[in-house]
Amino acid sequence: AVFVILACLSYVFGAMYILTPWFPLMLVRPTWYRRVMDHLIAWWQTLIVALLELIYGVKVRITGDSIKPGERTLLIMNHRTRLDWMFLWMFLIRRGQLSNLKIVLKNEMKKIPGASWGMEVACFLFITRRWEEDEKILKKGLDYLTSIGHPTQLLLFPEGTDFTERTRKRSDAYAEKYNLPKYHYVL
Repeated sequence: AVFVILACLSYVFGAMYILTPWFPLMLVRPTWYRRVMDHLIAWWQTLIVALLELIYGVKVRITGDSIKPGERTLLIMNHRTRLDWMFLWMFLIRRGQLSNLKIVLKNEMKKIPGASWGMEVACFLFITRRWEEDEKILKKGLDYLTSIGHPTQLLLFPEGTDFTERTRKRSDAYAEKYNLPKYHYVL
């Protein structure tokens, strides 16, 4: 409960007193605005990671390939918990690359009061799961980031939702209906 309260309070006050005053810069210098927003949001994400590590004692062990600084990257992860993306933040913080992260989210995330505004300011991409629409959304967002020379690291959860007993049952029902294999670690 302490983590959730502190995270929500930091978000509300950060949005009001740290992000909002920078909006005029968007009209004058869009590239500078994007860089400032990316760094401010990365600082907030660092606070959230610090809370996870300090309050809950979460430890991160980094293994595997590293991400080259400044290189545009597509990150594909399994969505096992609601905190997966925070674990990625822990990795990117330690690599000094958190401010480049953009996340592809399902459109339903736009309905979260307050948080959706922050995700839009962060330039996250909201998709509908209909390729006819999503292709345009992704193209527009990625074209914008490319046009300002942003070294984007795009995070994609192919399942589109976290792995729970309820979502596993839905996935199994779909697999059964279409005679597909049932998976134990992904949907």
